[in-house]
Parts: sequence; structure tokens; C-alpha cells
Amino acid sequence: MGQALVKQFGGLFTSARFFASMTRMQSPLQATSLSGGTPLGARIAAIVRTVHYETAELSQDALSASPVRDFPIRARGDLLPPTSSGAAAPAFLHEPPVQVIFSNSTGALVSCSASGQPRPTLGWTNESGSPLEQLAGLRRARPDGTLEFFPFRGEDYRQDVHATRYRCRASNALGAVFSRSVHVRAGE
Repeated sequence: MGQALVKQFGGLFTSARFFASMTRMQSPLQATSLSGGTPLGARIAAIVRTVHYETAELSQDALSASPVRDFPIRARGDLLPPTSSGAAAPAFLHEPPVQVIFSNSTGALVSCSASGQPRPTLGWTNESGSPLEQLAGLRRARPDGTLEFFPFRGEDYRQDVHATRYRCRASNALGAVFSRSVHVRAGE
């Protein structure tokens, strides 16, 4: 059952022992079943805290008698279950790569997409989290979640634009998530 639980939570929990420690249970065996021998996987009802970069915190209400629901479990961002109306916090469908290297004669496109209900708004930030400003002829963030770098002349090179890190941000009324950082490098 522990392995099924690991699979169910997208690989976030690497073992029943880790899950037991996160839920304050005494042993991995106790983590695999609850009273009456009912599998734990059928008893998880709500994970309401945040998971950031492969760590987890579970609320005291994480276990209940309700059956499992399909919650958006992600390594980055808020873990909020879908509401009864079908609303869901943003979750990335496609994150940008770790690095993008491009020529000043070609430019580049860096894409990002997310799901959620209502549909998330996509935007881009610098490494410190400040929203990007459009820079005519150099860079723009499209509404579809694509960060576009235009071809440029060598004398128009700017280190703060062409050799830096960016993050995609997806947000809706239920929360916001940030992608991993993408290191952009332009050259000749």
C-alpha cells in the first residue's frame, strides 16, 4: 500500500517511513493502514498546506473518513483541493527548461502553461519575483505564457535581459505558483 500511496502522490513521498514521519504516525506499518485495516490511500481526504521543493507539511485534518479525491499535487505551489464548484488552484502543465541559450540573430521563445479553474493568468518575473516590464524590441511576456526574446544587434545586448534568470507565474483566485528558474543566455 505504501508504494501505491507514493505513486498516488506523484512521487512526492518516497517511502512509507517518510510518510509516517510527516503524518506523525509511529511506524511505516501504521502509515499503510488505519483502524479496521482500511488502506490509508482510501482515507486521505484533504491536504491543505503547501508543498515547496519536495518537502511536505500535512495539516491535522489531512486524514478523514472521506474517499480520496484527485487533488492537484505539485512540487511547487499551493496544494488546494478542487472545490465543490470545480474550482482548482493553478498547476503547471509545462514549465520552462532550466536553461535557454540563443543567438542574438534568432531570438528565442520560452513557454509556460498551467491548468486551473478559473483559468490561471500567466506572467513572468525576474529572479527576485518582480513582474517583468515589456522592453520594446528586446523582450515581451505574451498573454499565452510565452516569454519572447527578439533578435537584437550586438550593441543592444543587456545583461539584465539577455543573461539572467526568469520564472513563470500562474495565478487565479485560489492561489499562485512559480515555475523553476530558467537561465537565459544570449550570444552572437
